[in-house]
Amino acid sequence: MTRRRWAWAALILLGLGVLVLSSCRSSLPEPNTLPPVGHTTPDGPESEAKELPVETARGDSVVVEPPLDPSEPTTPRVSRVTERPTSILVRVGLATDRKEVEFTCCGPLRAEWDGKTVLTAASLRVRASPGRATPPVFRLQVAALRDVTQAQAMVARLSRLSGFSGDEVLDAESGLHKVRVGPFADREAAESARRTLSAHGVDGAWILSEGGVLEDPAVEVVSGGQSRRIRGRWLAIGAEEGRGVRVGSTRYRGRILLFLNDRGSLNVIDELSIEEYLRGVVPKELGPDLYPQLEALKAQTVAARTYTVRNLGEFADEGYDICATPRCQVYGGMEVEHPLTDRAIEETADQVLLWRDEPIDALYSATCGGHTEDVGTVFPLKSDETYLQGVPCLEHGVTNLRGSAPGESVERTVLEELIGVTDAAPQIFGQRLTRMGVLAGYTSSDTAQPLEELTGVSIRRYWRGRFPGAGDFVSFPPASESALSAKQQLDFLWRFARELGVVNVQTVGFSSLTGSKLEVRDDRGEKMRLDWTPTTVTGWKSGERVVSGNLRVAAGDALWLVHRNGKVMAVVQENSRPAAVFDRVSRWNHWERFHSDRDLRRSVAEHIPGFEFASFEALQRGVSGRVGRLRLTAVDGRQEVIEGLAVRWTLDLPDTSFTAKRTHPPGREAGWLFSGQGWGHGVGMCQIGAYGMAQRGNSYWGILSHYYSGVSLGRVSAVVRRVHQESGQVAGGV
Repeated sequence: MTRRRWAWAALILLGLGVLVLSSCRSSLPEPNTLPPVGHTTPDGPESEAKELPVETARGDSVVVEPPLDPSEPTTPRVSRVTERPTSILVRVGLATDRKEVEFTCCGPLRAEWDGKTVLTAASLRVRASPGRATPPVFRLQVAALRDVTQAQAMVARLSRLSGFSGDEVLDAESGLHKVRVGPFADREAAESARRTLSAHGVDGAWILSEGGVLEDPAVEVVSGGQSRRIRGRWLAIGAEEGRGVRVGSTRYRGRILLFLNDRGSLNVIDELSIEEYLRGVVPKELGPDLYPQLEALKAQTVAARTYTVRNLGEFADEGYDICATPRCQVYGGMEVEHPLTDRAIEETADQVLLWRDEPIDALYSATCGGHTEDVGTVFPLKSDETYLQGVPCLEHGVTNLRGSAPGESVERTVLEELIGVTDAAPQIFGQRLTRMGVLAGYTSSDTAQPLEELTGVSIRRYWRGRFPGAGDFVSFPPASESALSAKQQLDFLWRFARELGVVNVQTVGFSSLTGSKLEVRDDRGEKMRLDWTPTTVTGWKSGERVVSGNLRVAAGDALWLVHRNGKVMAVVQENSRPAAVFDRVSRWNHWERFHSDRDLRRSVAEHIPGFEFASFEALQRGVSGRVGRLRLTAVDGRQEVIEGLAVRWTLDLPDTSFTAKRTHPPGREAGWLFSGQGWGHGVGMCQIGAYGMAQRGNSYWGILSHYYSGVSLGRVSAVVRRVHQESGQVAGGV
């Protein structure tokens, strides 16, 4: 599932410190006939934008604010706002290659072209009506595959086998990539090519006819006895605000665009703001009725918004930005909108995930089976996206962290182990202060005078005498004549230990405990492996208090960690002990599939034409156990190596985390029994795991930073400009 990468260019705006990202997306076909957007942009009204050159007709200027501060993970805030955010306009491909589209809801409907209303009626029918400069051409459709990389590889393979050219085209409605051979000048030539492919073992291809180069491209709009032929490639269908336009059985916000593609048929596209678009995406990707956790829905919203921004313009040649199927993100229009997901969208408005100051490729899947996968294992061409690292998931279960229970506060217990803090006499306090300095690596002077009183002035004087080379870079108590109370002494020693680096204190995310090694991730997503011992202090927060006791933690849970020299001294669970039980483990977490030899031969042949499957062998597995490379062997001994997501599609399995056993069930054909876990590609955020983390009290930022390593939270505003060619160059305008 490769995607056209955006090339982001960062420009520093002097005096503002605002990062501007510009898309290098392809221009849409025929920008001169694109119907204008009926809104005002920050650069001025639409009429002013018409002064721009034609090649900027489909350019987006995306403004990314400075990263949000994740130190307050529940309510991240922007450090400054430089302008009022303007929503991105998104074009969603709903269907492709329609000869006719009918609209019967929700009237009155308007057919618009070039900013003018062509026809108004309760129902409208739009037909493709192009003239042609050449006769129809013919192609062979060989397959329809879910993986674009595999589809492109099949095109190359077929070209080598037959000598014919080919291409792949996404069908927006099904999400499948059509693999085609041709074009051919006439049906006879296409039939001959089909016989050639058959001789190479490629059966099942069928002939398609489509338009050649379009002459006088046009669409026809009909209502009752009225009919108008509109010259150009674009027509917009709009309705009254809030009523939506129905396509098939679904209503959509925004307006529906009809684009006459190069094949002489219509692509159906919904154009709307990104926030409105998300209202139809988030409920389909993580249903709020089944998973009613606001923080999980907010995490899903930010991931979906980021994915959208990152992949804008991916299908520009077909007139739209993103498809409405699982190939991109599932989009259900107005029918699926829900108050809880609307709230999640509102509370995270304009937020996206950034890595190196650019929106990340925010992949996610339904369920990961306990551990997500490194991106390079499943998507080899995305190996440089290192924020997509495999991490343990809540689906794997909870881990018991058994440690010693502090008799008093965690801080006091740690200090007792390091320097002892039970006696508050000045000379004893001085000895412990000296011990602290030695632990920090300073050389102690034997000529220093003993500490005689516990005032700020005396403590500072004692420290300078004991460690003359240490300096005053650390904080001391106020220079008053009053002696420190017992609590003030403890607070000072604890702060002193942290400032000197005697102990390291940080909030981390739990990953795993294997043997005596605790693995966690810091706020940059970096892994830390520390020694765990029976003397490690454990407890959890209850309001402002820390209650001692053993912990039950899951992947991603926030921990307050104290460590020194690679050893864990104390762990406190950040969230109060969760009362909720993670009760939504997906039924697809574990699965079995039996495929007979005949099933596998058919499935493999669909993806590798002419290959008669006999057996297979896993060559490489990732950190989660997912198969990254698989060697297929044919009946004639020929071998093919497939990798990444193609393994899943070729073997027709829910996930690539599987084992296989050769079996011959009674009364059935011999085959293979596949046992696996997970559902999807297993890269990035696990949706079921996100729900479980939210149940355990984690914020949406905690969820996102667990699954996407080292990312930051930013705010994106986009200004989309629509322009025409000069009116004198628009042929046949109405």
